[in-house]
Order: sequence, then structure tokens, then C-alpha cells
Amino acid sequence: MTIQDLDKIKQNTLQELEHIQDLDGLNAYSSSVLGRSGELTMALREMKNLSPEERSVFGQHANSIKKELEEVIESKKKALSEAKMQELFEKEAVDVTAPGKVCIPRGRIHPMTQTYREIRNAMIGLGFTTYEGPEIEYDDYWCTKLNQPQGHPARDMQDTFYINDKIVLRTHTSPCEVRSLLTKTPPFRLVIPGRVFRVDEVDASHSPVFMQMEGFVVDKDLSLRDLKGTLIEFVHTVFGENVNMRMRPS
Repeated sequence: MTIQDLDKIKQNTLQELEHIQDLDGLNAYSSSVLGRSGELTMALREMKNLSPEERSVFGQHANSIKKELEEVIESKKKALSEAKMQELFEKEAVDVTAPGKVCIPRGRIHPMTQTYREIRNAMIGLGFTTYEGPEIEYDDYWCTKLNQPQGHPARDMQDTFYINDKIVLRTHTSPCEVRSLLTKTPPFRLVIPGRVFRVDEVDASHSPVFMQMEGFVVDKDLSLRDLKGTLIEFVHTVFGENVNMRMRPS
């Protein structure tokens, strides 16, 4: 083994390092040159066959090449590590301004909610405004101010949930008519939706809790013709233009 052989190992190693682009390949090649059985390490073991004078020169040159190659390999390793880390950052980067993705399938609107919205929107289209009131209502608004005095059938215990003798769970949405007359200035058109409560056994057509919706209009010069026109437009909007309506006296 001569100094020229050492220079050839150095040259070949530097050329090969230029083509390596991953850490695993770099570690494997580094071991093949500088490892315990590496090419440069084996060359150093040949020093025992040299004369003392040659051994000193050969050893200094070999150690210089080894140090230079170690520095080049370490620099290459650092550059590859930084490149890999940057690639990982770019791959896992999260754009916080991007719109979210819905991973869970969305449900459907409840039929009662869908029906409520169709009726409400139809009435709003006719110039009505939504008006709501409390579900737990005073007896005064629930019956008395609606001309249903004590002894009226609507007050029967078997039909109404009483909290006490002055407070009930409303059996209809009409208390909102009283509240609107006390708080709003006519003219107005209101559509009044809400839950109501009655003492009913559950079956195909009854429930102790159900939805009710009513229209309430206060204005001058109204007639049955206005009511009929409103109902016809409502029916056509909700059920379709081909649906006919007939009014019958009760």
C-alpha cells in the first residue's frame, strides 16, 4: 500500500459521496470506507509492513485523509438530515386557512323540523313575521284573556297539565295572540309556531307533546276574501299549484 493508493481511496470516496442522496446509503458507504473492515482502515493496517521512515510519512498522510473524509461525511450527513426534516415538514404541514373537511356523514333534517320550516317560509313569503311565546304559561294569558273563563271546557284537568292553579303548560299557541296585542302596534301579520301540551295517551294520532302553528292578522278592512286568498296561496306554496282548496262552513 502506497501514498498514491491512499490518494486514490480519497478520490474515489469523494466522487461516490456526491451521488449518495439518502442517510441509509451514506451510513452504509461510510462504514465500507472508515469502518473496522473499511477500505481505509485496512490500508492503515498495512503500515506494519513499512519501514519506520515510511511508516511515519504514510501514517500522517493516512490520518489526514481519514480526518478529511470524516468531515466531508459528517457535513453530508447534516445536509441530508436537514433536507429530510424539511421534506417531512412540508409533507405534514397544515394549512389553517383551508376549509375543514367533514369526515362524519351528515344526518338529515327531522321531518317535523322540515315541515315547520316549509310552513314558516310559506307564511313569511306572504308577509307574516314569526312570533313566539313561553311554553309554561299563565292561566290569565292561556284562557281568561281569550274569553275562556272559569268553568270553560278548555280548562278541564283531564285535558291540561297544571303546574298550579295559575300556571299551566299551554295547550295551544293562542296565548301569543294576547301577548302580541299587548306589546305590538297594529297592523301586523304573525305566524305563531311552538310546542303545546295536552293530557293525551300516545297513539297513532295523539301525543302529550306536539307542534302547533297559527296565523294571526290584525288590520283594518279585512274580510273573508283576505282569509281565503291567504289560505289558497299557502296551500299552493306548501302542497303545489295543482292542489285545490274548498272552504266549507262549519
